[in-house]
Amino acid sequence: MTTRNDQLLIIGPLLLAHAVDCKGKYFSEVLSGDGIFAAAGAKIWNDSVHLQGRIGSDFPEHALDELNRSGFDTDALIILPDSIHPRIFYECTNQGIRRDSNAAVFFRTIERPLPKHFIHLPKAGFQLKGHKSYPHFTSRPEDIPESLWSSSACLVVSEHYLAQISIPVFMKEKGVEYVVIIPPGYCLQPDFKDELPVLFSGITAPIISSSKLPYGVEFQSYSIREYSRSLCKHGCKFLVYTGAASGQLLWKQSSETLYHIPAYPGNVTDEMGASAAFAGGFLAGLTKTGDVLEAALYGSISASLAIEGTPALHALDALPGLAEARLESLRGKILEVVL
Repeated sequence: MTTRNDQLLIIGPLLLAHAVDCKGKYFSEVLSGDGIFAAAGAKIWNDSVHLQGRIGSDFPEHALDELNRSGFDTDALIILPDSIHPRIFYECTNQGIRRDSNAAVFFRTIERPLPKHFIHLPKAGFQLKGHKSYPHFTSRPEDIPESLWSSSACLVVSEHYLAQISIPVFMKEKGVEYVVIIPPGYCLQPDFKDELPVLFSGITAPIISSSKLPYGVEFQSYSIREYSRSLCKHGCKFLVYTGAASGQLLWKQSSETLYHIPAYPGNVTDEMGASAAFAGGFLAGLTKTGDVLEAALYGSISASLAIEGTPALHALDALPGLAEARLESLRGKILEVVL
């Protein structure tokens, strides 16, 4: 019989970012990507966080060293012989985050010179919606080493449908108690409804950004209740909606109850990765307390630390005891939403 431990497994993309925060400060080649944000959100509460993902041969060694120095276990990362363009470009504005897939456009917009090594950089291309094969750089069940089959919880952050359906099934078969996913936005649209039963079957909870809700479903409206009922019919026990400044919503299927989870009133500097950081904190909270509402508070604090700076790992430099103090300040403030 396998003995469970407290290790958390985060499966998702590892990227580098060129970013401009809300104060206009520019950051070059810093760790980013939802896999990193989620791992940081989890690491605030749990020292045993394992990263799994596929990276190219051109992924900087200094970035891997930074992950290891920060206490993450990177032994499960797979370095492929191919090179990949692992970068994102974004600017935080008053209207939200502005993303660019083209490096030249990004640097022209922020009025900075284009780095020479970006001049002939090929555009990254990822097949997202195919059902029959995995893109080369997408994780799959066989990538997960046996040493991580005894993890207590797993979070899947992937933009590919096959990874989202195969890895949770695999981990549940290995006896992992909590399996959480961050489903891609296209999986939530009406033309994807036939695949939802497979996507949501047997998982603990999907973490859904309010920005990815389909047309006609409004955050904190009666439609969110009906939408939650329809999604949970496919097999998940809970739903969490993130991305609102006022906080998150949590749907508990057993009682058909909607809860409001308050956001900690922090100093917003960079909102990139907030939902992923919430998901990592939520996963850590589940393993620590076994209570989904308490776990949501852990997630809310992880998100509050994530949005207060750049890059993704800055939240790990918070003052000792700050996360716990913030957690205590939110206790007793979860409210049932009556619509």
